[in-house]
Amino acid sequence: MASRKELKKQIKDVTGQLALEILFRGTVLQALEPEKMYSLLSEVIFMNNQFISRVNTAKGKKGTNEVNDFYRKFFSDWEEEIDKIIREF
Repeated sequence: MASRKELKKQIKDVTGQLALEILFRGTVLQALEPEKMYSLLSEVIFMNNQFISRVNTAKGKKGTNEVNDFYRKFFSDWEEEIDKIIREF
């Protein structure tokens, strides 16, 4: 498993790319209405902050099973949120 620092960088990269795609579709392609574009961007920013804070609160001193369960839940929630935002645009 990657370090927390690397995990936070990956989260920021993915949310940054997602935000860039939303901006591109909203401004250049004009495939999104401005209100929809701004609401999706705010969801991406909120999601970024939420998952970064979840990584920061992960404690490494718990049992191995608890840590594994935490990260399993973390990644499944992460995939669900990304899929939800992608389906919206």
